[in-house]
Amino acid sequence: MNLSVTKLGVSGLPRSRGDGLPSVWLSRTPLMSGRSEVERVHQKMPWRIRFATAMTILGGLLLGSGQLIRESSAWAWEPKLSHFEEDWTHEVFPVRTHDFGTVARGSKVRCVFPVVNKTADDLEIAEVRTKCGCTEVRVGARVVPPGTKTTIEAILDTTKFVGYKASGLTLVLKRPTFAEIDLNFTAFIRSEITLEPGQADFGVVPRGSGATLKMRLAYNGKRADWQVTRMRTQRAGIKATLDPRPRTKVSDPIEYDLTIALNPALPAGPYKDEITISTNDPDTPEFLISVSAVVQSSLTVSPSVLNLGRTPAGSTLKRAVVIKGRAPFRVTGFSGDEGMVKLVSDSAADAARPLHTLTLELTLPDRPGPFHLPLTIVTDQTGDATARLSIFATIEPR
Repeated sequence: MNLSVTKLGVSGLPRSRGDGLPSVWLSRTPLMSGRSEVERVHQKMPWRIRFATAMTILGGLLLGSGQLIRESSAWAWEPKLSHFEEDWTHEVFPVRTHDFGTVARGSKVRCVFPVVNKTADDLEIAEVRTKCGCTEVRVGARVVPPGTKTTIEAILDTTKFVGYKASGLTLVLKRPTFAEIDLNFTAFIRSEITLEPGQADFGVVPRGSGATLKMRLAYNGKRADWQVTRMRTQRAGIKATLDPRPRTKVSDPIEYDLTIALNPALPAGPYKDEITISTNDPDTPEFLISVSAVVQSSLTVSPSVLNLGRTPAGSTLKRAVVIKGRAPFRVTGFSGDEGMVKLVSDSAADAARPLHTLTLELTLPDRPGPFHLPLTIVTDQTGDATARLSIFATIEPR
């Protein structure tokens, strides 16, 4: 029998009147007639019609309950971020995953997640939570003014793990609205390859001096002919050489001395690089070694970033900064200030000293919106004789 739900009844069922209602529903007053009348009508119906009628009623009940289930499920699984929040966080955090690939056990590998504030408000990172004790996080700036960017650096220590390893971190944002952002990364750690120390970290290196460090690479696997076939870097800021160590017994591990030299001509600022080691092992054709350094200028300014926050247009403010050098110097002026910065006082204006405290008077423009002024402080020193200061503000109409 072909059954289909109509507006007022079920087609294919016998009808006693032309009003579209099945005969089982046409008892004039079933409630008044008592239970026996309902049972009598029901028992006279063929079993196929009784079954079809029951399924129709049950289907209606399920449709209603299904709507409730869907509404309940939507409430129970409501995402943490609204559609608006998902949109702005997607632009601010364009990269949220990273795969280190194959790495040596004991190595410390790092990745950098960019943070680009494309909103009209300050972005504030209130908290950072790691998903594993093996992860170290370095936040470039906790407060990121509009139109600027920073980085989140994650370092994975592979010492205690073998095989596939997943980890990550969660950023808790306070402004412009509350949000939680997950940044995740994965690696495959080879137990037969070890690296000591786990990372090539030069630390702070004075600009122009260069630096050298050494590492030991060891293979303890089953291949007696294992060897490194190629080594390459991503950038030209380092030079790496690999020398095999002598073996006294066949059972000894295959070892190499890795020497990494930092280019003394690198500009001031953080330096990140990776060395890719290629081998003749098809199971581990290549793995990575992270390299990092902070090249320090002969002059440093603190703070290096002035965030003035929300400020009325045309305002005049005073702020103090400290400039420190490796040798005595004098401050002679500014570059890139566009007439908006004036030196009010200098703790050592008439003398060459290794440390100066400057009071700057800043006059902001009249145009509302995000404001960024990269300021260069010029001294009487030759060569690398400048210090850079970044000034940010959100200018509001008066």
